[in-house]
Amino acid sequence: MTTQKLTLDQINTVPYYGKSFPFLPRKASVRNKEVWAFIKLQAKEIGLFPALAFWIAMPFRLGGVYRQYKEGMDLMKKSFGAEAKMEWAFLILTYKDMEKRHDAEYAYDFIKRAIQAAAPFVMNDMYQADYLAKFEDPFEAFWEYNKAMFAGDEDYPNYFIEDGEGGAKEMIVTSCRNCDISWLTVPELAKMGCDHDCVGYPAISEQTQMDFRRPETIAKGGKVCRFMFFPKGTAPEGLETK
Repeated sequence: MTTQKLTLDQINTVPYYGKSFPFLPRKASVRNKEVWAFIKLQAKEIGLFPALAFWIAMPFRLGGVYRQYKEGMDLMKKSFGAEAKMEWAFLILTYKDMEKRHDAEYAYDFIKRAIQAAAPFVMNDMYQADYLAKFEDPFEAFWEYNKAMFAGDEDYPNYFIEDGEGGAKEMIVTSCRNCDISWLTVPELAKMGCDHDCVGYPAISEQTQMDFRRPETIAKGGKVCRFMFFPKGTAPEGLETK
């Protein structure tokens, strides 16, 4: 039996349509996968018992992070809530622990690997990609869902280009709250969101029939973050993704 595809005027039936980023449905299963991505990588890097000791001690170390990076942590809470503040403190503690064991470059590489391990299921959940795949035109459905998520976002001020370079749908972000918070806490973490996207968007490419490119980001030295979304198979060769 053939399942009838959804039309674009049914986009508001997609769960969480119109919710502002970074709402994240955050199902328990996704939360658990995120945590396990860090624990498994950490245990592999430093050993199981040191990793468990880190996690047991973490709640008692949060206060020190809040005090040391008060301005940045307050901005995180104001922008994204108390849970996000706690998660950012965890990332700082993880980064600092790895930096102490090795160096700053190694510490960021560890964070990057853990974030990218979690990115596919986080992005799938955030965009409800399996639901978008039910549309007649998953790419157009993805674009409408994306615009509804970021429209009027004060943390990531942006504008949209419907007919961009090479036929891309473009979202130009002119200011990045991730960067603002990182620069007030641990500047090396500013590009973490960029590196998450480099794995996360390709992970939902099949469901959404979308190819992702981003030749410029604020965290990596650009003036803006230039998100470019192409119908699958049409992205120009050689266009960089940062």
